[in-house]
Amino acid sequence: MLALTVLYEVLKGNNLIGPIAGLSDTYIYGALALGIAMSVFLSRRFAKTNEELEVQLEQVRDLSERTMVHERQAREAEIERRLLEADNSRKTEELEEARKLQLSMLPQEIPSLSELDIAVYMRTASEVGGDYYDFLLDQDDTLTVAVGDATGHGMKAGTLVAVIKGLVHQLRSGELPRVFETISGVIRSMNLGNLYMSLTLLRIRQTIPA
Repeated sequence: MLALTVLYEVLKGNNLIGPIAGLSDTYIYGALALGIAMSVFLSRRFAKTNEELEVQLEQVRDLSERTMVHERQAREAEIERRLLEADNSRKTEELEEARKLQLSMLPQEIPSLSELDIAVYMRTASEVGGDYYDFLLDQDDTLTVAVGDATGHGMKAGTLVAVIKGLVHQLRSGELPRVFETISGVIRSMNLGNLYMSLTLLRIRQTIPA
């Protein structure tokens, strides 16, 4: 617009427009108005284009941010899944080792006595259970049979089974009432909470023929 005004003043001052050029002020003002209109139109067009570009740029930024958020969440979820799998695998391996340890504490051989037929079978409900049985045969062929079941399952029950087995073997030669009393006292002193075992001890002495 400023350029058109300057051009108009130059042409008019140098007598390049007017009657010689065959132009009247009406045509000159019309040309200036057209130029002004074009300038306004282009300015508005450029402003609208800039606004559209800003909107598109903002949409791209928002999309990029959401994409990055989704990618970060996906990575975090994948890491959490892998950590959970690793933890579950570790726990499974530990429970399997505990199961093998518990089974190794069971009698590997069944005592053979002329007057008795003995058979055993145990199948735990989980990797580590609270079931327990044992045979203790003394030199005079006195057989002590232990059968127990700890409350619950898992590592706590398996730990109690191991403790009971050790106590039974340690106290095998004592009188049964005294054995039960000692075992109960040891278990109470361990503060195991609501963890108990039902334990049966049977002592069988061989009859000597007359």
